[in-house]
Amino acid sequence: MIERLFYPIIFILLWSSGVFFVANGLHYNTPAVFLMLRFFIAAIIFLTILLYKKIPFQISFSNFILLLIAGIFIQFLYLLFFFKSLTLEVSPGLLMIILGVQPIFTAILTRNNLRFIQWAGLILGLIGLILVVIKYIYQGKLILLGIIYAFLAMLCITIGTILQKRYGTKVDITLSLLLQNSVSFLLSLCLVYEQQGFQSIQLNLSFLISLLWMSIVISIFANYLLYFLLRKGKIISVASFFYCIPPVSVLLDKLILGHTLPSIAILGMLLIVTGLLFLHLTSSS
Repeated sequence: MIERLFYPIIFILLWSSGVFFVANGLHYNTPAVFLMLRFFIAAIIFLTILLYKKIPFQISFSNFILLLIAGIFIQFLYLLFFFKSLTLEVSPGLLMIILGVQPIFTAILTRNNLRFIQWAGLILGLIGLILVVIKYIYQGKLILLGIIYAFLAMLCITIGTILQKRYGTKVDITLSLLLQNSVSFLLSLCLVYEQQGFQSIQLNLSFLISLLWMSIVISIFANYLLYFLLRKGKIISVASFFYCIPPVSVLLDKLILGHTLPSIAILGMLLIVTGLLFLHLTSSS
C-alpha cells in the first residue's frame, strides 16, 4: 500500500516541477535546441548507468523498433509540440485542459471496460482540472496553430504511453529509456541543424539550471518512475495521475512564488482527489 502511494506521489511532484524550468529555458533557446541538449544529457546518463550495472542489451528486433516508435511519441513528439505550444503563448490553463483529456482519450483508445463509477471519476477529475486552471485560460493567446500543437502533444503522449505499456514491460527500463532518448536526440539534432544551425545556442547559468533540472530530475527520475508505474499498474490508472500535475504546479506556484490560490482552485483539487478515489478504489491493479 505504501509503495502504491509513494511512487505516484513522487512522480507527480517531480513532473509538476518541470513547467517552471521549461518556461525559463525557452526564454533563451528554441524548443529544438532545448530538447537536443536535454536528450543528449539523459542518453549519456542512461548509458553510464547501463554500463555500470552491466545491464545486458537483450531485446528482439521487433521490440527494438516498437520501443523506438514509443519513444518518438512519448519523448520527442510530445515534448516538441508541448514546447511549441508554449512558445506560441497558448495560455497555461487552456494547455492543461487539452492535455487533461489524456486519461479519457486513453480509456477510449484502449477500450477499457470501466465501470460507471470509474467513468464518473474520470469526468470529475477533468472538471476539477478545469476549475484549477480556469483563471489561467485567458492569460495567453488564442492562436490556432498553438492549440493544434497542444492537441498533438496530448495525442502523442497518449499513443506513446499505450505503446510503452504494451511493448516496454519486458525490456529493462534503463535500456528502454537509453534507446528512446538516443533516437530523440538524433531527431532533435537534425531539427536544430535544419532550422537554425548551432551558432545561435545560448548557454548561460539560468538556462543551464533549467536544462540540468529537465535532463536529470525529469528525464531520468520522473520518466523512470512513469515507466515503472506503467509496468506495475493499469494504463488508465497511470494516465489519471496526470490530472494531479496542474494542481500540484499551482500549489508549487503559491509556495515558491507566493501567488494567490483561488477558492475555485481548491474546489477543483477536491474534485480531482474524489475522481481519483472513484477510479482507483474500484479498480484492481
